[in-house]
Amino acid sequence: MTSFFKIIYMKAIRISLFFALLFVLFFPQKTLSAVNDQLITELLVTDNDTTYRYLYLYDTNGNKVLETKYSRQSEAWMRLTQTEWFYEGTKCTMQREKIWKNNIWSISYEIDYDYNNGNLTNELHQVYDNGVANPVRKVDYLNARSKLVKKQAFSMHNNAWQLDQEVSFKYVGEKLDSLLTNVYENGIISKQYLAVSSYDSSDNLVNQISKQKNPTDEIWSNVDNITYIYNSGNGHLISQRNKIWNAINAAWENSQMINYEYDSLNNLLYENYKIWQSMFWKDNLKYEYYYDQQKLVKKSLLKPIYNQWRSLISIQYSDFDGNKANHVESKFDFWGGVTGEFTTSFIPYLFNDVPTIQKADKLQLNYLQVDDPTITRELLVIKDEFPVYPNPSTGVFYIDTQNYRVLSWTLLDMNGRELKNQNSEYSTGVIDITEFSNGIYMLKVNCIDKQIIQKLIKY
Repeated sequence: MTSFFKIIYMKAIRISLFFALLFVLFFPQKTLSAVNDQLITELLVTDNDTTYRYLYLYDTNGNKVLETKYSRQSEAWMRLTQTEWFYEGTKCTMQREKIWKNNIWSISYEIDYDYNNGNLTNELHQVYDNGVANPVRKVDYLNARSKLVKKQAFSMHNNAWQLDQEVSFKYVGEKLDSLLTNVYENGIISKQYLAVSSYDSSDNLVNQISKQKNPTDEIWSNVDNITYIYNSGNGHLISQRNKIWNAINAAWENSQMINYEYDSLNNLLYENYKIWQSMFWKDNLKYEYYYDQQKLVKKSLLKPIYNQWRSLISIQYSDFDGNKANHVESKFDFWGGVTGEFTTSFIPYLFNDVPTIQKADKLQLNYLQVDDPTITRELLVIKDEFPVYPNPSTGVFYIDTQNYRVLSWTLLDMNGRELKNQNSEYSTGVIDITEFSNGIYMLKVNCIDKQIIQKLIKY
């Protein structure tokens, strides 16, 4: 690639990273939607020469309770990190992150959540150092009539909480009217930001104006203005126009415009980004979407080169099961690099119907334990008669933390010999016996109010 095209390519990548989020937030989610009765149990991520493996477990409500991350080293999967979620009903009360260190899982970070009448009231962030929890951040939420009206973020300084940011939410009816953000330094407001929204008769957002001021200023200064234009027939967003405030001329000036086009089936076909230069709109980049029977099969990033649109990178979706794509690849097109060669980009996809972006050049999504294709999803969720699940497993088992609080557990072979003991200083549901060979074991679990004895099968 010549230096000219390297510059063009790098500029396109930087811009595409910024706008990739727009794809998953607003557009064709239905084309990537997961089947409701299937949950992702494995995600394989290839990023350059490294392959990562994420394994997931869920409870009977479909809540994600465990994510374990591995990296491929030679022919083995090496444990890296683990995230565990705890629930009361459907509310997440704790998120705990661990790292694999010295052949044990060590807690590195924890977030505790509190609720009142179903509304989140505060969250506490703690960093662990040699098993000791150190509070580093907290967020308080104030709700009124089930609406969030204030959010305050604090950080720990010299063993005292210091207010860093305060956001106030104002509503008109059910719609958010404005956001007022105060940024603090040493307990004193250093900056203020105001975002004001307006809506049309169909409750579509049509305008957002952002302003700012210093504490010593009496007047708010305009910053930017975003206008949204919709199709009067079907309500689709067809244009987004950004303006910035010119304080010298005391006027709004064009900055950027995004135009959207759809086909007769309401599938998004194009996103065309333009920037304002002098007195004209100039093409900057474009996304094109390709479909096969309502399924999104390709998304391409294009740049205007030599006065023509040239495709740089394409993200290709394949291996469909219904409407869900289980295989996603990011590749160079002719004007991006070596045609067909994998390239790392920020790939948009749906994780169990949740819009997600993953830095990778290839993704593989699986919905069953791939090590044994005969395993069904019935073994991947909690059953009353099998509190430890999934069983069989490749080595990581889980026990429902809502119904069982694990104090300690012991692994035995079929001759009754103890192989591993673990005291759970912190509430957890993870039973990790990955280091042992495949076979049948007995597990004794001491809970706060009962003991569970269960046969485990590791394959």
